[in-house]
Amino acid sequence: MEYNNYDTLMAQLNRELEDKHKNKTRIRSIIEESKCPYLKNAITPSQK
Repeated sequence: MEYNNYDTLMAQLNRELEDKHKNKTRIRSIIEESKCPYLKNAITPSQK
């Protein structure tokens, strides 16, 4: 699934965070799939 809309992405992350049994790798994968470069850079430092 692609998250190219910021609101859609944040809504999905909030759902994942509400479920305490979800692991962090699921949340990380959502961020990696997202089209938000700011979030991607937060977890994967840019290669300069």
